[in-house]
Amino acid sequence: MGLFGPSKGTAESAIKFIIEFFKDAGLDPNECQHENSKEFAAWTFARGSAPVLILVHKAPEFPYISVCSPIVKLPEADQVNALMYHCMAKNYNSPATIGLNEEAGHIVVQYGRPIEGLDKEELQGMMAVVSGVADELDNELAEK
Repeated sequence: MGLFGPSKGTAESAIKFIIEFFKDAGLDPNECQHENSKEFAAWTFARGSAPVLILVHKAPEFPYISVCSPIVKLPEADQVNALMYHCMAKNYNSPATIGLNEEAGHIVVQYGRPIEGLDKEELQGMMAVVSGVADELDNELAEK
């Protein structure tokens, strides 16, 4: 903890920015909080048609933030190749990573980075990028 609040580059400072983000968006951060343990804190909310998950990994040696949106469950096996091809082609020019959460069986849009140097504006940008790409891709995939 710094003299005037959490030291920049810590999990605590990222959590402060997240709480401010929710309040600025008119959301209750306590209602959005999904988990808060010693290892990580997590929040969920919806932006457009995209569900968004924010994870703060609290490890002091490498604090990390990840914003992700699971957009679609994997289809039947005979349709997976076409879906993966579309997502990988889209991933080439995407500001966020489009990937596979194999454990959950979802295509996800994700943006993660170390917390060091994170500021409020970048956090807002991360949210906008993930939710924007997820919303667009979700709409494209619904049409297919």
